[in-house]
Amino acid sequence: GFQMALWWEPGNDTVGLVTRSRRVVETMRDLLGEQELYHLSSKLIMKSPKSGGAFAWHQDYGYFYENGILFPDCGSVSIPLDPCYRENGCLQIIPGSHKLGRLDHRKKGDLASVDTERLEEIIKVLGE
Repeated sequence: GFQMALWWEPGNDTVGLVTRSRRVVETMRDLLGEQELYHLSSKLIMKSPKSGGAFAWHQDYGYFYENGILFPDCGSVSIPLDPCYRENGCLQIIPGSHKLGRLDHRKKGDLASVDTERLEEIIKVLGE
């Protein structure tokens, strides 16, 4: 399995400082333009090697939408603390999938994922 900590306001701890760092803020501004930037949430996930299952394919915007963000003008930042490879479960992105719009997700426990059949069709068209 995995352990997860989730918080909704950046504090004065290390994660809060990273959230407000010039590098993160300026990168988001470069990507999203001059619109107001704000922090939705921070999450720390600890998953031991060779334990638990994979995280299912999903769009972060699906979660953002469920938390009141109507438009997909948003971004996520992932900072791995350990080396990440396909073999140990790194973050994987389907190139061009951001142009698909918000996809329907199905909930399984606390997590939501893109329907398996839809995902297979997306991979056929866009690749992995």
